[in-house]
Amino acid sequence: MTPAGGYTVRELGWDMAGRLPTATPVATHATYEAAHADATRRDTETWSRPRFNPFAYAGALFYLSSLPADQLRDWLLDHGIDPPGGHAWADWYTAARPDPVLLREALDKLRFFDVVPAWGVAYLVAEGIYSVNLWGGSPDYGLMTGQPLRAFAIASYAAKHGERLNHKLRRDGRKYQRVVTDHAVVEVPLAEPPTAGRSAYLVQRQALDAAGLLVQNTMYDRNENVIGYNDIGARVPLAFHAPHASAARYAADLHAAARRTMNPFARLGEPTDVVGFADALHGTGVSFAYPSPLTYFCSWAAWYDAEQAGLTDADRAAVWDLFTDRPLYEVVEMKWAAGPA
Repeated sequence: MTPAGGYTVRELGWDMAGRLPTATPVATHATYEAAHADATRRDTETWSRPRFNPFAYAGALFYLSSLPADQLRDWLLDHGIDPPGGHAWADWYTAARPDPVLLREALDKLRFFDVVPAWGVAYLVAEGIYSVNLWGGSPDYGLMTGQPLRAFAIASYAAKHGERLNHKLRRDGRKYQRVVTDHAVVEVPLAEPPTAGRSAYLVQRQALDAAGLLVQNTMYDRNENVIGYNDIGARVPLAFHAPHASAARYAADLHAAARRTMNPFARLGEPTDVVGFADALHGTGVSFAYPSPLTYFCSWAAWYDAEQAGLTDADRAAVWDLFTDRPLYEVVEMKWAAGPA
């Protein structure tokens, strides 16, 4: 059955470190067929750009293809393409210039557009977070908010509530030491509206800075070594759900997709206590060689990419689960207002 709102085409974020957890709506269509055709056209245009190199979009082949390296080589031979002898896939592509549209079949994880059912709309009143100098190049610039405060079914009621909060802020002369300066009203997809008197559940994720890492304050010691991070509450609201179980399933699906397509160290940051992190990872039962030498300056992101061929889904889940202090996705219970607050 076709959703009442049709289907939305989204642009998926990537950078040189791999998949970003971003998905920006770019078009809506009445039928799935029309949306799929639009997404395929946009994706083909991206792959057909003169300087496009698909292997430049991730540090490991795992994030690009469901095929292991040996099976990808066999696939290329079956299609009349000589594969690289080693692991320099990006250099091979630049020299060989195989048909990118044909190669897209094998690199099935590298998609720049997808299609999802179009949901309804709700309105979130939240603390606004702004810092042009710090996040102007962020893939989330203009989307991130601070603490979520109230959910509304009607835009005008949300706007009035935000105005009241801002008026109180100015009247009291409250000074924020962080970068919270105002209250924002944000349009958020609504998967299903709550019944009267019930809560709405907001699924949100941590916001990214211009480098593709979490927006957070980094703490240094006197020698300028990183000793920890402070969460400043920068988030990107993704969707409202009701009941809680629906929101939890959606967040779990997003977490599962992240484990398949992202390097956690490239998005959530390197561990500050490398020995403690290695001990915690060893305690999960995951057995493979850690970065060597195991020092403050070792790169866990590079190590994780290099180990992809030997990792299982359980291994990846164990690594991601060690970032409990920096969860990528969260579910927040919100007061729901179908009318004026």
